[in-house]
Amino acid sequence: MFGLKETDPRVGRALSQLEVRYEITSNGDYKVIFDLGNGRSQVGFITSRTFEFAGFELREVYSIGLRSFGPFNVQTANALLEHNEQLRMGAWGVVKDAQDNYLAIFTAKVAANLSGQELLSVIAAVLKTADEVERELGIGDVF
Repeated sequence: MFGLKETDPRVGRALSQLEVRYEITSNGDYKVIFDLGNGRSQVGFITSRTFEFAGFELREVYSIGLRSFGPFNVQTANALLEHNEQLRMGAWGVVKDAQDNYLAIFTAKVAANLSGQELLSVIAAVLKTADEVERELGIGDVF
């Protein structure tokens, strides 16, 4: 495939063992979509690219919770920061995409070699957290 970057086969094996359906993105990451019930679903990503921190190999699992066409208002930004304080794993961050949208992304940095069940638990937690904020602060089920 033209333009596809290398994937980390450990992620594919872990997802396949658990029969989790996924797609590979153009940058080599894994994309999953979970049905959360009540007519809601959530998209998440598991990066193939890893990085080292303090001797540990880590990767990111993330999901978009909100999008703004311009910077987030103060109330939304403060709500995300307050939510960070309540979380046991992961954190909210804001990035600007190529179309100048601002995206609130919930990200967990985890060991790159998690077992399938451990990875599934992290994915579920990340997607539920992002969907919760999307439901409370967003305008519907966008992501």
